[in-house]
Amino acid sequence: GGGLAVVSVNEGLTVSIYNATLNGNKLKANAENASYGANVYIANSTCNFGANVVIQNGTRMDGNRNDALGGGVYMTASTLVVDGAGTIIEGNKATNGGGIYADTGSVLTIYNASISGNDVESGLGGGIYFNGEKLNVDKGAEIGKSDNGNKARLGAGVYIASGNVVVGNIDASGSGEATIGYNIASE
Repeated sequence: GGGLAVVSVNEGLTVSIYNATLNGNKLKANAENASYGANVYIANSTCNFGANVVIQNGTRMDGNRNDALGGGVYMTASTLVVDGAGTIIEGNKATNGGGIYADTGSVLTIYNASISGNDVESGLGGGIYFNGEKLNVDKGAEIGKSDNGNKARLGAGVYIASGNVVVGNIDASGSGEATIGYNIASE
């Protein structure tokens, strides 16, 4: 990760982040190395993003490889809970998973947060590329805003390669609903 790497050799590491900004970090992919998680890289760990976490403008720099995954966050065999008012993952770019790329064995939960304005150009999953174990989107989550949607060839908001997905509305009155909208797919 260009900004933050949360890596545990043994399971059990938990990191919580509140009131923080990770902005403009870059990774360079080359013939020998792929780039994963320009702003945040999480492996074999648990990470919690609480209130007022901003992860933005992460990108891969020009290189000879086309496998930059997770412009904002890349996670593998990990748990990430994004739950906090004012938490935003936006303006990130990657080959796949502009906002978040959740790989094998990952559990991703998004509440009360916005994932918008991420771009994978001709790739998959502008907001989220999900190839993990379980994805939960609920309680005020917003994947794509009317003035700042995610962009991708397929799955502009969320691209699901595998795993279980739960999109719900915890508040029957409609005031706490999850929203996936205003995203642009080119195909």
